[in-house]
Amino acid sequence: MRRLQCALLATVAVIGTASIAAAADLPVKGPALKPLPVPYNWTGFYLGFQGGGSAWGTAKESYGLPGPGGAGPPFFVGNQSYNMGGPAAGGVVGYDYQFGRTVVGIEGEWNWANINGTSGVFNDLGALPGLSDTVLTRIDSYATVRGRVGYAFGAWNETLVYVDGGGVWGRVTDKYTNPTGLLAPNLTAATNNTASATESGFVVGVGVEYALYWGAHPTNFTVKAEYNYISMAAPTIVYNAAPGNRSTFSDTSLNTFQLGVNYRFNWGG
Repeated sequence: MRRLQCALLATVAVIGTASIAAAADLPVKGPALKPLPVPYNWTGFYLGFQGGGSAWGTAKESYGLPGPGGAGPPFFVGNQSYNMGGPAAGGVVGYDYQFGRTVVGIEGEWNWANINGTSGVFNDLGALPGLSDTVLTRIDSYATVRGRVGYAFGAWNETLVYVDGGGVWGRVTDKYTNPTGLLAPNLTAATNNTASATESGFVVGVGVEYALYWGAHPTNFTVKAEYNYISMAAPTIVYNAAPGNRSTFSDTSLNTFQLGVNYRFNWGG
């Protein structure tokens, strides 16, 4: 009987030792590793919306205003420039192609605008009060077509810094107003002379665009901030048929700042 008990105890001890050894050989579970973010691919078409405006714009004018009666050579002759500013907002469409970290693309945009500025008083004779004739220059809308070249920064190519340049076309209005009529081109009160036209020019700028992620996966949305310098012509105001009786504009320049959101289809990515 004693021998049987000893044998059972010895068997239990061997089994217990083997179980402990087997447990020691099992792997220890650590914290689950998070998946690494997927690198962003900028290749593809996109649509977007942007808003902002222009500050520190300038209109440059050379004028020759008729004298009393409106006939004969210009009575008031000179040059002046005045500031322009106001809001703008619109839509964009474009395509980018990425190779390595370099991104090249083309973008078109159209913007509604109310960017305007008013000149100083023309015929300020001092002795004659109430002479408050001025010129208003206003940009009602503009569109651009630009090429752009950028470089994708960040661990996952998520930040694109770029430069752009191309052509611009805008609807520009110049309006002469004389509320009193004194020494106005037609010697009538509230004389208005307006010229509107679609003008063209050039645009250059810089910007940064950032891809939005949801966890480790990129979404279809990006956000951007952009600055552009725009230079356009402006229509000539013709006061009458006499030579030189007109206002001409050598330059209408804008400094635009805009924030935007793009939706990228990644059809080509």
